[in-house]
Formats: sequence, structure tokens, C-alpha cells
Amino acid sequence: MKAAAFDYVRAADLDEVCRLLAEAGDEERKIIAGGQTLVPLMAMRMARPDMLIDINDVPGLSEIEDRGDQIAIGGCTRQRAVERSDLISGRLPLLAKAVRNVGH
Repeated sequence: MKAAAFDYVRAADLDEVCRLLAEAGDEERKIIAGGQTLVPLMAMRMARPDMLIDINDVPGLSEIEDRGDQIAIGGCTRQRAVERSDLISGRLPLLAKAVRNVGH
């Protein structure tokens, strides 16, 4: 089965994501970054969003950042980036090892 028709937008920044969500009205709009859960549901027509908003290119969402007493990992950061990060392996070695065992 194929997914029902939908609009696809590759958002350029967080302002665009927020605007698209705010303008949704009665439409169902979903944010997508990887799609491992949503895309199969769409293929079976168990999910039928009117629009997918791709956030993969939104600046700042794929960063691993040292904030002194914290390490911030952006929501779009790939597991492989966490696994290979010198910052993570140096400060959070257990996370660097554990992330290798996470996934479908």
C-alpha cells in the first residue's frame, strides 16, 4: 500500500517550523527527522498527515556542544555522531559505548 498524498516541506529554520505548525488549522502536520516510525505507518495508511515538516537541515539541531557543566546534544544529532564524538567519549564514555547498542 502507498501513503496517502501529503505536502513535504524542508524547513530552513525553527521560525519556519513554528510558523508552519501554527498555521495548521484543521490540517494534521507532523515533524519528521528520521521517519523510522512515521513512514511505515503512513505506508499502511495508519497515519495520514497533510504535511511533513522535515527538520534535518534546521541549524543547531544536530550539534554536540560543551556548555561547561553540561553537554547539550541536539534533537537531530545522529547516533553515529554521538558515538564518534571526542567530547562525548572524553566526558561521557558510558554514553559513547551505550549508543552503539541502541536502535531497531
